[in-house]
Amino acid sequence: MTTPYRLSIGIDFGVCTSGVSYCLLRPNEAVSSAVEIEFGGEGKTLVPSALGVNGNWGNDIAAGEDKFTLFKLKLLHTDDLLQSYRQTPEQLTFVRDALGKIERAGKTDIDVVAEYLRRLWAFAADSLSVILRRKGLISLSDLEARFVFGIPAVWGVDTRSRMEQAIQHSGLFKLGDRPPAPLDFIAEPEAAAIAMFPRLAVSYNLQDGQTVVICDCGGGTVDVISYEITSLEPLTVREIVSGEGQLLGDMFMKSALVALIKSRVQEDYRDNADLDLADLDNEIEAVWDRVSKIQGNTMRRAGWCHRLDITYVDGRIGRQVVLSGRDVLRALNTCTDSIVRLLRT
Repeated sequence: MTTPYRLSIGIDFGVCTSGVSYCLLRPNEAVSSAVEIEFGGEGKTLVPSALGVNGNWGNDIAAGEDKFTLFKLKLLHTDDLLQSYRQTPEQLTFVRDALGKIERAGKTDIDVVAEYLRRLWAFAADSLSVILRRKGLISLSDLEARFVFGIPAVWGVDTRSRMEQAIQHSGLFKLGDRPPAPLDFIAEPEAAAIAMFPRLAVSYNLQDGQTVVICDCGGGTVDVISYEITSLEPLTVREIVSGEGQLLGDMFMKSALVALIKSRVQEDYRDNADLDLADLDNEIEAVWDRVSKIQGNTMRRAGWCHRLDITYVDGRIGRQVVLSGRDVLRALNTCTDSIVRLLRT
């Protein structure tokens, strides 16, 4: 059974989190807006880019469980990683430690990326199947489908080729008895531009011929690239300055906050052998969740602070560790200052 519908599937495979969106179209229908797949309820449209060593993935990985992370960066050879992204020695050590775990497990970059994409798509396909049944369609195999993957602007041909190998190895394109679905790539900053420009065109008076700098702040990397708007209707852009990237983003901001908290706990609790470290990790997650939703001006206000509850393994409650807004901002600014410098180069 075939239907008049066409299905476009966008996969945002990120260093730290990933997402899947789709657009279901009738023949000759123009793309309007995509719908994002939810992962784990609560309206969450992103899932951790992580594989547990015991077979779990994404949100199913328990706190403290051993896992593979940052494997998107494993697609780059070490020389390419050094050449494509600026980094500090601390950042490079952080990344190498995570990627070294993959090698020690006897796995390749393509193995891990393919397995993650397989799990990601299996979840998304199940969700899509429910949606299609509500529309009176039988299955995904009834549709003419195409996949679009975003890739970093700074990736070279070899890295893109390895990504394509991993995608093919994952079996994403096997939709029933139909021929394999076609695959397209789009630079992540270009995808961001296409998504944002229609909403910004009026408020910022965007015009054909203007140059726009896109700063794509991801979970593990930040890419900056300049585009010329060649047309607003239909929207097309042209790259005029090659992209430049740096190992920055959410995970490095979080690691800076974790380092701050652990150093402060160490100062207040010289002998922390009896502390409930699992509970401390949960407290750190709570701090990060709160801080990531607060504007910097709020934390600059006199008296703003976060009180960290400390417990012992035997259930005793310790004295709170107090983090001032100034301390938190100082830790986070190690990353944000680097992003500003990258934009100015």
